[in-house]
Amino acid sequence: KCWSLAEGYPCCEKKGTKVRHVSKNGNEWGVEHGDWCGITDLQRCPDYGKYECCKSCKVKHISKSGNTWGVEDGKWCSIPYRCEKEE
Repeated sequence: KCWSLAEGYPCCEKKGTKVRHVSKNGNEWGVEHGDWCGITDLQRCPDYGKYECCKSCKVKHISKSGNTWGVEDGKWCSIPYRCEKEE
């Protein structure tokens, strides 16, 4: 679902697009093709929000659901989607 269409902007399409701005209502925005786009789960890791996204792609555990996990600074972190293309 593309939430940003209602505001006149497309959702971001590239997995690696970074959050450049967070609006007052909590919507996250990135920039692609020189224009704003709405950040979706595509740009985040599978368990973003519950856990931090890992900085690295080093997998320590794969859950039954298939999500990949790492450990950084002594805490579990969710392996980002961007790591899928690096395998």
